[in-house]
Amino acid sequence: MNIRVRFLALVIAGVLASTLAPALTVQAQRAFSHGAVVALQDTPHLWIADEQGILHWAGDTRALANKHVRWDSRTEVTLAQLQQFERGDPWLTAGFIKAGDPIYLVKWETDWSKPRLLQVQSIGDLELFGISDSNYGRLVLARSAWETRHGLSAAGLRRDTLPAVIAQAIPTTAAAPADQGHLGSFPPKPHAHITFTLPAGWRRNLVAGWDWNLNGQVLVTAPYATVPRTAAHGPETSEDLAPFYDTVPGKIAIVPWITALPREGYEDHALPDILRKHLELDRSYWHWTHLALDRSTELTVAEIVATTQELTVAGVPALSVDYRARESNGSGSERRLIVLRRGNVFWILEIAGYTRDAFRRYQDDLNTIIGSIEFHY
Repeated sequence: MNIRVRFLALVIAGVLASTLAPALTVQAQRAFSHGAVVALQDTPHLWIADEQGILHWAGDTRALANKHVRWDSRTEVTLAQLQQFERGDPWLTAGFIKAGDPIYLVKWETDWSKPRLLQVQSIGDLELFGISDSNYGRLVLARSAWETRHGLSAAGLRRDTLPAVIAQAIPTTAAAPADQGHLGSFPPKPHAHITFTLPAGWRRNLVAGWDWNLNGQVLVTAPYATVPRTAAHGPETSEDLAPFYDTVPGKIAIVPWITALPREGYEDHALPDILRKHLELDRSYWHWTHLALDRSTELTVAEIVATTQELTVAGVPALSVDYRARESNGSGSERRLIVLRRGNVFWILEIAGYTRDAFRRYQDDLNTIIGSIEFHY
């Protein structure tokens, strides 16, 4: 919403008339003057107003070196008040680094010989700093990409905690769901480290005949459902499963390949990074073409990753994405890729549908399997 419209709406509604100081109410109506400093109450965090009165979080003093800042025009606001103002991109010297799950501000004050890494406390804090879907890929980089861009190594930089903007409801000592559980001996074993419920008619432990994509990735288990070759699901097409599986009774309709990847060697990787690597190797190793699920439109890896959906598997945050894969021989399959990390293991569920509308026909079965997954480590 345009900032002037937002402020006018506040004035008309009178929602905040009784809670904002008179001076701040006037400030809200006309926005902040160029260079005005807005300080968040009880924190060291500052936002600076640009020519349009839009606020920009100040990451460090180097980032302000060429900015117009009026230190004599300072307003202190509460968190609720700050959330009412329009905020733009943060003003940063060296951006943010994502090293595994944590995200760090690369803070570089003018009197520091080298930057320091300050861990951001929550996604809510990032949003208040001005990080959004439109600028995340530009301002938050994986460690290797950051080191390439800035010509520095992050390994020796001092690390500390960035003061929180939003108070944490969960104590910082409590482990996140993804960090709970440590597998002592890799690889994990089916029925021991992971269990789930199979719907009626499904079979267990399909043995694959090929290697897996990522270095260290191993197959744990692969249940599958078949349909008789005479089943009335419409005629078979070139997208049906190749004769490789003719030894299996009936024709395989859908199979979730459940694989595991040790976090060792992938410490700097978040879930979108694992998705991206998996898809890139599909293209380079298997020579697959990625298509939209509902039409024959070719998609890039970035376009697929941009459509990811968040879900929870066994209480652990996960990402899911749907697409189609067309092989070099013209055959193809519907695909759903789900990735999550629990403790020191990345889990990858690559669901392949080999018959017409397999995802639609087996959606309830897939929900049963995914919803019943439990980890035992």
